[in-house]
Amino acid sequence: MDVGCVPLGLLLAGVSATCVIASQIYVDDFDTDESNKAAGADRLNDIDIRVAVLERKLATLQTECGQPPAKDGAVVVHTSTQFNGVAKYTCREGTTPTGPDLEIVVSLCTKSGLWTPLDLKCCNVSNTETKWHSRGVYLGTVATSVTGKTCQRWKAQVPHEHRFKGPILKSPSGFASETLDEAVNYCRDPSDAGFMWCYTMDPRSRWEKCDVPKC
Repeated sequence: MDVGCVPLGLLLAGVSATCVIASQIYVDDFDTDESNKAAGADRLNDIDIRVAVLERKLATLQTECGQPPAKDGAVVVHTSTQFNGVAKYTCREGTTPTGPDLEIVVSLCTKSGLWTPLDLKCCNVSNTETKWHSRGVYLGTVATSVTGKTCQRWKAQVPHEHRFKGPILKSPSGFASETLDEAVNYCRDPSDAGFMWCYTMDPRSRWEKCDVPKC
């Protein structure tokens, strides 16, 4: 409350002390506001300094590795973040990655300026054999066993009767399954044996492995 000026009678009655005290309160309030403003400015200045230090530290994380290395049979997509590069590799159509769960492989640009090692091999299964999960995968035309015996047609039941009636290949992504006609008498792995084999045309030898180039 602002007491302002008071009549002389009240002044003599001691109100002057109240005026002095009230005036001092206003002065104290003003001083406190100024102190708060100064403290706030100091805090903002401290934040600015910390941000500048952080920015300098982050700048040291930025690296340049150049273009990522090429990989036979693979397509690479190179992207950059604020701090490093990322290279994503996928096998081209007509090829399959070695091992399971390798649809996409990532390499990162490291602080040393080098790309992280890449564990990826894309196999052309039209002329080489590879493994996809537990199954051997091969779409080539080798049709003789390791001992040179001619393979029996998959559609035939003589000289050896067998249980395979449907598609001969549950192939990896990017490949359609083969019918018995399409598989002809080529070496395949319909039983998930993990290697190429075929029934032979020799009545005394039911089946044999095939000698197919490995990826």
